[in-house]
Amino acid sequence: MLACLLGAMPAPAQDGQPGPLDSEEINKLFPPTDPSAPPTPEAPATDPGNSGADATATDDPLTDLRDIEKRTLDERTQQAAQQYKTMVETAQALLRQAETPAVPPPSLGAECNDQDDVVKMLTSRLVQDYVKTAGDPEAGTLDALIEARRGLQLLGGEARESEPLETELAARLMRKAEQLLRSTRKQRDKILPVVAFANRTAQLIHLLGDTGLEQKLIAEAGAWAAELIPPMLDDIAAKHDYSLVNAVFQVARAANSAGLDTGNADVDSLMRRIEAVMQFDLTLTFHLTSTGANGNVEEWLLKSEFPLRYTLGGGKTVRAVIVGEGTGDYVSYVDKEPGSKLTMQAPSFPVGAKIEDFDACLGSATVIIDQFYSEAETYLTHDGFPAELPMLQSAWIMMFEDRQSGGAYAFKVPLNNLNATAIDRQIRVIMGVFDGTLTIKLEHRPK
Repeated sequence: MLACLLGAMPAPAQDGQPGPLDSEEINKLFPPTDPSAPPTPEAPATDPGNSGADATATDDPLTDLRDIEKRTLDERTQQAAQQYKTMVETAQALLRQAETPAVPPPSLGAECNDQDDVVKMLTSRLVQDYVKTAGDPEAGTLDALIEARRGLQLLGGEARESEPLETELAARLMRKAEQLLRSTRKQRDKILPVVAFANRTAQLIHLLGDTGLEQKLIAEAGAWAAELIPPMLDDIAAKHDYSLVNAVFQVARAANSAGLDTGNADVDSLMRRIEAVMQFDLTLTFHLTSTGANGNVEEWLLKSEFPLRYTLGGGKTVRAVIVGEGTGDYVSYVDKEPGSKLTMQAPSFPVGAKIEDFDACLGSATVIIDQFYSEAETYLTHDGFPAELPMLQSAWIMMFEDRQSGGAYAFKVPLNNLNATAIDRQIRVIMGVFDGTLTIKLEHRPK
């Protein structure tokens, strides 16, 4: 450093300029130090953002952390104790008030609530809102009291004062649920909110560890639901309410919610009864005309009628799948050409049919027919030889080609709920020289 400073000094004086520094002047600028002198102590570093240091801080960070955790735990315990005390006082005040019955439930029913996502969501919301409203003020107070007790116990605090209060709140809820079951007995349109409220009440009772009281309420709700099943089956048979097929099984699940051993709803017996009331007769007719280039008209009429039986099917919901088989016949053939002696002969033919997606809530079904024609048609005159001409077979295949699926022909048709004639549909197709009308009629024939 000194060499650098000296190298930067002015050269020897010329023309009155100052000369180089001597030793005395250098000592004035840089005083010499004594290497044997003790070092000057440095001032302790300070935090400009914290002028007042914590005089109580220790040199052990683990000890400091434990102190902080202990203070936090104490604060949380005090808060939990205060919340618990508040809920105890709230419960005591409520129990001094007179009991009130549950508000009347909305009419929702069990049928046609899960075919549409919007309807399903709205129904669920209505049920949830009712359960909350019907259970208050006891349900909300009991739920909050249990939560406050458990929170305090988890922190090691004493929380026994609320036990008799919780028991009495549960008893009041139990009486409210039982009164609701009595007041809505045999009201099918109340099943969703009523059973939901009973189940929610049972859940709160379960939190108290009273499984006996819980099972008693569930069994009462199951018996309440089981009473709805016989009239529902009667309405399927007498009122042709096909939408109740799925609803019956929903009610049966609610009736057996306490366990299959309760005997509220025998599923096998219920299945046999459904099969009996869901019987149908299917009638198929096919009227076909063919107009030649010369204006001559030929006309055919085919018909088949046979019973269909019900089987259980579906995915998330129970749906009716209906199947059967029978025989089709050529009822008539007419050659309308004046003076014509043309006639035809064709044997009877087998017909298999089934109905899928039988959905009364959506009002639609799909009728599937394997075929509706004979493999052989013989045309003849009195003075000519027989001719094998698959006229009707060719017409059917061409006219319904767009309906073919998996070797059969599918026809989506409207379904008439609350009507003995569940399906009555005419499907007309004109193609080239052919003009044909297929009539599908499904009649309800419960046993």
